[in-house]
Amino acid sequence: MQKEISTIRNKGKIRKLIDDLERCKLYIKYLEKIKAELTNCKDHLELKEEALVIQDERIIQLEDAVEKLKSRIKDLTLLKIETLGNMDPIAGILACRQTIADHIASIRRHIDRTRVLDPINLE
Repeated sequence: MQKEISTIRNKGKIRKLIDDLERCKLYIKYLEKIKAELTNCKDHLELKEEALVIQDERIIQLEDAVEKLKSRIKDLTLLKIETLGNMDPIAGILACRQTIADHIASIRRHIDRTRVLDPINLE
């Protein structure tokens, strides 16, 4: 009788251990899935960091280009004012304004070309 009670208790403990083992296996699968997702996120983060560095470099290049274009616009505006000095002031202002508009359009085209060629914007 004592042996039967002991056997029943042992079977109960074994069932409990099997259930615990199954829960542990499920938890391990869950953790492995999370680990895979974290690895994937880490890879994406590294790629995005590289992309940000490249974008920063391009922004600096574009800022330099904008500064050069501003300087060129100023030079052309002064040149046009000098060459149009004998012209009607309103016509001179309109001519300068058109020159500035042309250069701004050139800047926009340059930025749009850069944006299209940017691999980051292809995502």
